[in-house]
Amino acid sequence: MAETSHPAFAKACHLLGIEERRGPIDPVSTLVDLDWVADHVDDATLAVVGSACNYGYGTLDPIRELGAIAGERGVGCHVDSCLGGFLLPFAEELGYPVPAFDLRVPGVTSISADTHKYGYAFEGTSTLLFADRELRNAQYFYMTDWSGGKYCS
Repeated sequence: MAETSHPAFAKACHLLGIEERRGPIDPVSTLVDLDWVADHVDDATLAVVGSACNYGYGTLDPIRELGAIAGERGVGCHVDSCLGGFLLPFAEELGYPVPAFDLRVPGVTSISADTHKYGYAFEGTSTLLFADRELRNAQYFYMTDWSGGKYCS
């Protein structure tokens, strides 16, 4: 992930004991160094992360290229579109040159968008979309022997 990726990814790595690999950005374009990303994806990589758009600069990581790197290496590619998820599609529809950033991009396996940012929903609500059902179905959790009843999420 780029150094501009949301700190929640670093937090998740910390809590889950996963090595975080944070790539540098170009100081002018603020885009992640794709060569660095390609050089740091290996057998231990869980996923490549890109932002559409990132919080600090409002720029879109090169999602098409990140998806290609992930796809070539057989790892997931998550797009954090929590900030732009409810803006970029409309900008694209209005004719602005928005680079492909979503599940239409080969190699992208999941995308998140916050409904509380420009989606007019309650604070703290979000969506997580998967490219295929198999990946989504692996996310379900069932606990049928809890003292409070059946719990599924």
